[in-house]
Parts: sequence; structure tokens; C-alpha cells
Amino acid sequence: MNNQIIADDFPVTLGDRQLQYMQSRAIDLIQTLKQRDDEIVRMGKLNYVLQERVKSLYVENQILRDLAQTNEATANTLRSNLEHFLAQVDELPATAATGGDVFHPPLEEDAVSSCGSCDGADGNDFTAGTGGCKRCGERTASVLVLPCRHLCLCTVCGSALLQACPVCDTVMNASVHVNMSGDS
Repeated sequence: MNNQIIADDFPVTLGDRQLQYMQSRAIDLIQTLKQRDDEIVRMGKLNYVLQERVKSLYVENQILRDLAQTNEATANTLRSNLEHFLAQVDELPATAATGGDVFHPPLEEDAVSSCGSCDGADGNDFTAGTGGCKRCGERTASVLVLPCRHLCLCTVCGSALLQACPVCDTVMNASVHVNMSGDS
């Protein structure tokens, strides 16, 4: 009878142990599944953040590409303008050999244009002594040629579309009519 009681207790004890073990394993599996689910949710959020970052970088890349193209176009325009300007400068007469530069004529020419008092060594300088027009020789010089500043044309010749100064052959970019008063 004693054996009967032990035998009756043993299956119940073995069943309880198996049940506890199974419950423990089930709890472990549930915790593992919950951790995996949490990690999947975390990875989903990280994936979303990374996708948004990729979109942001793509937009930034487009903006920088457009800016680079704009800067390249601006640089090409500036390069073209510089080449055009340098070509115009190369077309200007070289006055440096006579003591001046492109923007400042030599002093001898400046004196002729200022007062007309320099003596012309070659004999055909109408401005020296007479104050006559260097083009027609008939009227008084009253037009100042720019940029060389020679006072060498009359009003009629100064109104004509001349390309160069008759004194120094500098390309004319403008002329100014000077009102000469007769008060001395």
C-alpha cells in the first residue's frame, strides 16, 4: 500500500514538473518572440529614417548639381566676356611705345590736345599754331576726341562718324564738342 501511494504521487509529480518545464519554455519563447518583434519594429523605424535621409540627400544632390551647372554657365559667360574684352584691348593701338598707355596718352599728345601750342615737326599739324581742323583744315578745331583727348576736329567733321583720331589714329569711342569763348 505504501508502494501504491508512492506510485500514485510519482506520476502527478512527474506531470507537474513537465508542465512547469513546458510553461517555462513557453515563457522563454514568448519573451524571445517579443524581443524579435520589438527589433523588427525598431528596424522598421530605422529603415524609415534612412529612407527619408536618402530622399533628403537626393534633393540636396539635385540642388547642388543645379547650382554647379549655374556656376559653370556663369563661369563660361565670364570667360567669354573676358576673352571679348581682351580682344578689344588687343585691337587698341599700342601707345605704350610712345610713352603712354591705353588709358593715358603720352604727354606730347596730351599737350597738343590741351592747348594746341606744341610745334608740329612734320609741318602738317594744323592744330599747332592755327588751331585748325586736322581733317578738313578749313574750320577751327572745337571737338575733343576721346580717349586720346586731342582737340583736332571742327564741329562738322566731329559730327561725322569717324573711327579714329586724325592725330594719333587711336580708335575713337566718343567725342565732345567744346564751346570756345572768344574772350582773351
